[in-house]
Amino acid sequence: MGSDDVIPLEQVGERGRQLLREGRDADAFELFLGAARAGARDAQMILGWLYDVGRGCAADVAEAETWYRAAADQDDAWAMFYLAGLLHRRGDLDGTHEWYRRAAALDFAPALYWLAYFEAYRTGDPEQKRALFQRARELGHVPAAVRLARLQLREARGLRARLRAVAEILRCIRLIVLVVGEKADDEVDPRLLF
Repeated sequence: MGSDDVIPLEQVGERGRQLLREGRDADAFELFLGAARAGARDAQMILGWLYDVGRGCAADVAEAETWYRAAADQDDAWAMFYLAGLLHRRGDLDGTHEWYRRAAALDFAPALYWLAYFEAYRTGDPEQKRALFQRARELGHVPAAVRLARLQLREARGLRARLRAVAEILRCIRLIVLVVGEKADDEVDPRLLF
């Protein structure tokens, strides 16, 4: 990619992802860096991730946080989610909770799922945890569906209730196999396995 190549901002994400698939991480990094500096929210989130994992650049947690925050401040749920994970790895549980909460407020299923754990830990309220898992499941989040099915099985009384719980667990396993086997149809979005 030459310096004279100008890619319209709306095409940066597609081209950058293509470069990453081709193993041209440094080129993708430069492309996303330019778009992020221009204020492109998606590019800011991806640039944060590139810094976080060290693709196309040296890993730099401080830079990752800067770019995640820039995108999160523009209501990018993925950026909020990744920022929460970064803060969790650093031991900042209050920050982790805050960013999961903000992403969950946007009905972002992976954040709802992880927020359920944080809320249960902070408040000890199993019903609040269950409600968050249920909302994530309604949005198609497979791990939340598995967690609820396991709770259902644990709480099941009688053969019929246990069979319903086992059927739900088997349905979840089928969805996971479809996604992991790269045979996912429109029924499951692979990003919902976070």
